[in-house]
Amino acid sequence: MPALLALMLLPGCPSPPETDADDSVDPTDTPDDTEVDTEVDTEVDTLQDTELPCDGCTIDGHCVDVGEANPVNGCEYCDPRVSEVAWSPDRFGACDDGLDCTRDTCSDGRCTLTYVFTCPWPAETTGQSD
Repeated sequence: MPALLALMLLPGCPSPPETDADDSVDPTDTPDDTEVDTEVDTEVDTLQDTELPCDGCTIDGHCVDVGEANPVNGCEYCDPRVSEVAWSPDRFGACDDGLDCTRDTCSDGRCTLTYVFTCPWPAETTGQSD
């Protein structure tokens, strides 16, 4: 008999309280099938599935910053006031058509020639030195 229990059984000591609970575990007991939660939560949230807000334009599945130029056409840019899903035409921006001695500007999304000026001759063709 454990010492604590023996002390409690001494005359004049209160006996341990009686309980109706059975704290023993029967290893042969198995839970009813109705008690087992068989549902599996298959919904998994991942960052990949979560759409983050895009303050600019969503073009070809990519978020583009407001004012960012189209890398293929410098006369188009992101303007969500015009379109949130496509490039918007730049009407007044500067561009370069690849020709020397011209000044070009964007007009409705296309690079157009606006001014031709006289090109200076290279120093070696005029006989002048630096």
